[in-house]
Amino acid sequence: MAKYRTYQYTIAQNILKSIPTDINNVSSKYLTHVIKKRTKTLEDYEQVKQIIKEFSKNKK
Repeated sequence: MAKYRTYQYTIAQNILKSIPTDINNVSSKYLTHVIKKRTKTLEDYEQVKQIIKEFSKNKK
């Protein structure tokens, strides 16, 4: 399970690196599009979305 979690964190990190501006300035529609494009399952999508949400909350 830990390996799977690492995979989702890796996707989240890559998405955050690919965004040229601050995560809090990105529209939710664009972010949803990017996450859906990079994840394969709904569970992955939900986990990555949660990781990014936590990161953006901590960044404020």
